[in-house]
Amino acid sequence: MFNQETLFVYSGIVNKVLALKQVGSRRITGVGDGIIQGTEAFAQGVAFGVSGVLTKPVESARQNGFLGLAHGLGRAFIGFIVQPVSGALDFFSLTVDGIGASCSKCLGALNNKTTPQRFRNPRAIRADGILREYSEKEASGQVQFLLLIFKAVVREFVIFSQVE
Repeated sequence: MFNQETLFVYSGIVNKVLALKQVGSRRITGVGDGIIQGTEAFAQGVAFGVSGVLTKPVESARQNGFLGLAHGLGRAFIGFIVQPVSGALDFFSLTVDGIGASCSKCLGALNNKTTPQRFRNPRAIRADGILREYSEKEASGQVQFLLLIFKAVVREFVIFSQVE
């Protein structure tokens, strides 16, 4: 069913796919990221373990003959056990990192070490003081107007302070 060339082509394809899917050192920002990257690491460990069962004996047999086949079977057996265990440990480690990142965010917010980011500009309130429906156009106009006033005040302050 499979000859040596087919197995080597298969092992090359598997190794390329696994290299593309390797879990990188992406930044973990929360529990969700930790679980996703941990699951990827576990799946990668299982895939490396299973692919090693097919590739290690054939590679070793090609290099060293019958003794190489025995050596490759031993490496394949060990890899079949160790790689998924390594993936499981990575899963737990990355999940704990995600929990830690989420806790750090919560503690930072409680200690006011993080500054909140605006989702939109503040609502424009007209001179009559009536609270109206939010308008992005009016809010943007008010922000630009206030920035112009602020720049003018700063410019006057700089001019007067330089004269003295």
